[in-house]
Amino acid sequence: MKNLLKFSFLVFAKLIFVSGFAQTNIGIKFASLSAEFGEKLNDSLYVNSFGKDKAFAFEPGLIATFEAFTDEKLSFKFSTGVFRDRAEKIAGYSQITLNYMLLKEYKHSLYFGVGPAVHYRQSWNSIQGYIPENFYTDNTENQSKISWLSAEILYRYYLSKTTDFTVSLNHTKAHGISMSLGIKYWLGSKPRYGKSKGCNCPSYGKRRS
Repeated sequence: MKNLLKFSFLVFAKLIFVSGFAQTNIGIKFASLSAEFGEKLNDSLYVNSFGKDKAFAFEPGLIATFEAFTDEKLSFKFSTGVFRDRAEKIAGYSQITLNYMLLKEYKHSLYFGVGPAVHYRQSWNSIQGYIPENFYTDNTENQSKISWLSAEILYRYYLSKTTDFTVSLNHTKAHGISMSLGIKYWLGSKPRYGKSKGCNCPSYGKRRS
């Protein structure tokens, strides 16, 4: 899994390096609560979980994002994250999504994105009482699964010409989602979305200082 994490962050760094061609931003999000759906074969192993059938859990982690806009409403985003899962193992995911702005009102925006993702975690096979879950592919030390269709819902609140506050629901797990809070920073000196505004605010200038 270390190689997967290294590859994901190398891709992230490369995207930032070539970011001058478009209106782009980077973000850091703090993952917190998660929800897991479907059959839970190993709920007896869960820690920091609560709710009916232990569907919810506290799984802290970090998510890094890079996003490039093609116009005001359409963008491509690369996300990669690492967190401590509900069995207290290290887990992560990498995701590429096509995102669309559903609405923008004053300082508020809402986005929806879809695309493929790969989910991975330290193997649970070493945990006493673990029941194999056939939706994961096993190797020596790790387990992984490719999701050809994953999603993200993101709310953005405009803070300044270079910074936004975000709240999102991400498909960070093979059969679950997590909520995260974060900050988005806009790169370069171009106005957001080309000729459009970053928010419907009277004080928003044509260019960021």
